[in-house]
Amino acid sequence: MTGVEAAGFVLGILPLMISAAEHYEDVFGPFNRYRKFAPELELYQQQLGTQKTIFRNECHLLLATLTNRQTAKDMLREGKHPSWDDPDLNERFSRQLGDSGVACKNIINLMRGKLGEIEEKTESFGLVLQQSFPLSSIGDKAWRSRIGKRLKFSFSESRLEKTLEDLRNLNQDFRTLAAQTNKLDGVRQLPMSSSNSSLRTENEAVKDYRLVRTASAQLHQALEQACKIHEKHTAHFRLESKNVTIDRPGGPIVRFNMAFAHCSSRAPITLEPVWIAVDSTFSEALSASPQKARTKSQQEAQDRLVELSGALKRENSTSCPSPVKRVKGRTVRFDTTASSAARPGMTTTRTTTTTTTTFLRSFLTDSTLPDFCIQRDFCKQLEGYGPNTLFDQYIGFLEKSGPYKHLVCFAPPITTTSSRQSFSLSQIIHTVSKNPHADHFLQYERLRLGRQLASAVLQFHATPMLKDSWCSDDVVFFGTDASSTAITSPHLSVQLGKINSIHSEKRLWAENTAKTALTTHPFIRNPYLFTLGIILIELARQAPLSALREQHEVARDGPTYESKFSAFEVADRVSKNLGSSLGASYAKVVRKCLGCDFGEGETDLSDPGLQAVFYRDVVCELERLERAFAGLQLAA
Repeated sequence: MTGVEAAGFVLGILPLMISAAEHYEDVFGPFNRYRKFAPELELYQQQLGTQKTIFRNECHLLLATLTNRQTAKDMLREGKHPSWDDPDLNERFSRQLGDSGVACKNIINLMRGKLGEIEEKTESFGLVLQQSFPLSSIGDKAWRSRIGKRLKFSFSESRLEKTLEDLRNLNQDFRTLAAQTNKLDGVRQLPMSSSNSSLRTENEAVKDYRLVRTASAQLHQALEQACKIHEKHTAHFRLESKNVTIDRPGGPIVRFNMAFAHCSSRAPITLEPVWIAVDSTFSEALSASPQKARTKSQQEAQDRLVELSGALKRENSTSCPSPVKRVKGRTVRFDTTASSAARPGMTTTRTTTTTTTTFLRSFLTDSTLPDFCIQRDFCKQLEGYGPNTLFDQYIGFLEKSGPYKHLVCFAPPITTTSSRQSFSLSQIIHTVSKNPHADHFLQYERLRLGRQLASAVLQFHATPMLKDSWCSDDVVFFGTDASSTAITSPHLSVQLGKINSIHSEKRLWAENTAKTALTTHPFIRNPYLFTLGIILIELARQAPLSALREQHEVARDGPTYESKFSAFEVADRVSKNLGSSLGASYAKVVRKCLGCDFGEGETDLSDPGLQAVFYRDVVCELERLERAFAGLQLAA
């Protein structure tokens, strides 16, 4: 064992890592001198360069989770960077690798050995050139041809191809070990002094999710009563609502952004949506029991709270409002050049901003604002607004007399394209899997969407907003076509009106069917989380679960190729092989969702303990992975 190798085992894997990275550079250089004589050497150099890039990228990924993106780049660029000799960094790296640490060291040592073999064998190429002088013959074509033949012979005799194949296999083993490592465990280890603060933040986040859940259930009911002119309505709720607290003793405000549309009885398609925002306000005490009956005393208490409430300071994403275009017919359409950065928050966030002040009391007590749930002509009222209507100016209520009040205003459109056509996540995934020319999504984009969907499950489970039989068809995006639509602004598609009543009538039958399914497939412990797990698999593989069935899992004795295996069995198999797609941590999250296995002995997501663990192990973990991948991919 050399001195460097011995030091590596004492200090950790970092000295070995930079040693191997620098050795790649040393071996790669000499081929520049010889490749012009023989095409075989140029091809070999390209293949060796690929292995060098793979190794450095994997090192970059590992280092970035311990430091940051820029430090990782600097370390790989500078062999004498002080972080390579940082004992604390070495210790954290060893802790992060865990049981894989020794194997990674062995693989890197083997890589260095193979690189040494290549370096030694390339020395024979220099001897070929030395033996072929005098210098006066260097420009002679015959001489160059003769040199090329000798180099080609020397190359074939050196067994360099076998050495490159060995190096390729070692690189693959290194990548596999790195993928199996829980890469962010070291980052997640917090000092004892910050544990209480972390717990408080976690509890506040879960509380905010409950507030959104409470408000969404009441808003759904109000929307169903707001328009009786049309039988069917659709609301596409953007999955990034913000909970904003007001000064005590007031209650919270939950903002919902949505695209609202109705279906004409004479037209088979949904009319173009109107972009609106709804600010829901209520007492936080009501969030503990969202289905509690509304009494007169509750109404009076809420009214007193409103009278005592101060000014609501909330974020206004548009400093210069844009006009509304007047459109013929039964809809309002907005200019897509309006600010597209409206409320870009990542998750439900409890915050108080100071950029814009809105006096909530004046609006809540304004008798001139209509209550659309009483007039029941919401769509007609929306159609009546002209080009001077401002964004974020309240136009009325969706329910005004109860403890829950929902103020409506116009909002900038979410899409940046002229199209208002919506495509489901199911359509997009299917298109991407079948069309080689379709846009594929970067890892951090898929992780971001996974996090948003996990947050939506916490916000909307067990409410009319999210069916227990939900699927990727219920998640929609706006764009021009399914092959190029971005997945940056997901919306939850919710049906309102008679079409929803039909679904409600079938709910009892569906629940009985679900009970039968759970008896047949007892591993599906929570249908909300199981569906989330399936969608996370489809995002990782960029293909529908049905396309991931193996030959023996599909029956060919029927006209529809009925599945022999349940969705759980297929998802369980595929989830074990997700490490190479988005990492071992992602695969762990998926398996927890599929089996609702969070170590709590609880499967009901209404349980506060399970909510907290789900938020920590799924939402926060996906956010950590998203940031890690974004840091690498946005820097590329």
